[in-house]
Amino acid sequence: MMVLFSEEHLKHRPGNEIWGGRPRPHPEVPSRAEEIIGSLKPHFPVSKPEPLDMDLLYEVHSRRYLEHLKRTSSKLEGSSEAFPFVFSRGVDPPRNYLARRGFYSLDTVTPITAGTYQAALGAASCAVSGARMVAAGEGPAYCLCRPPGHHASREMSGGYCYINNAAVAAMVLGPGRRAILDIDAHHGNGTQDIFYEDPEVLTCSVHGDPRTRYPYVGGFASERGDGKGREFNINRPLPGETGGQGWIRAIDGLLEHIGAFKPAYLVVCLGLDGLSKDRNGPFKLKERDYALAGEMISRMDIPTCVVQEGGYYLPSIGECARLFLENWS
Repeated sequence: MMVLFSEEHLKHRPGNEIWGGRPRPHPEVPSRAEEIIGSLKPHFPVSKPEPLDMDLLYEVHSRRYLEHLKRTSSKLEGSSEAFPFVFSRGVDPPRNYLARRGFYSLDTVTPITAGTYQAALGAASCAVSGARMVAAGEGPAYCLCRPPGHHASREMSGGYCYINNAAVAAMVLGPGRRAILDIDAHHGNGTQDIFYEDPEVLTCSVHGDPRTRYPYVGGFASERGDGKGREFNINRPLPGETGGQGWIRAIDGLLEHIGAFKPAYLVVCLGLDGLSKDRNGPFKLKERDYALAGEMISRMDIPTCVVQEGGYYLPSIGECARLFLENWS
């Protein structure tokens, strides 16, 4: 298993998020990536990603959205953060650049900082390089993407995500049948939105019930895809306090759907926020549950690109990533 890592990840340094109208320290910090890479380096080969071809990102996100990220990030200095405060959902973005922030954002927990754009490009470059390795038959790849990506839709950041790394990886692995398995504790609403009408991409997700857990606006079992993509989107929302047995059982059910779909490639959104010790997640998982999940998914014997998503309990995040990859049979 090759590990892709970029030092650019560390440039994104949000200080706060506004949750429920109140500021609190932001959990998506650079040390997340540092803890993971420190745990993996003694056990796996680590490679830097290749330079990023921006045209690949335009297959997932609109040019105007990416320009907004770049322009806003470049105007900030030091620890300054840009938060949305007016949310507009018209066809075109507001002319006022301050109001424009809300047009391109889902929430108030995903601020743009001076290093956000460069870090997001670094994360995407890992996803692209990893997917290319998989497509070339060079074995599975793990992309240590930070910031994460599965909440980012075509024209909207959210949930600490700016560029949808898993969607970018899936595009690199196309055309043809591809599956995305999201085992983060939160629903990947951005990934779902991007492929909701695409019959060549089966999106599967196990996550906390969106009636009580972020992102609240997506992830319900009734969301099955639309148009030609009807029945190619599968959600398995689980109740809070779900433990390892229930989580593994849900993953196993999704793997059955993926097996029947017979994809040429698989993208796994690896969220590590289901630990019982992670206050950001709804589940009661143990570190060993990630070892079992890695073993189960690898038995599918599908060329796989693993993309890092959430996970915020720093003392265990590196161990969970290592256990998942070490048990890849």
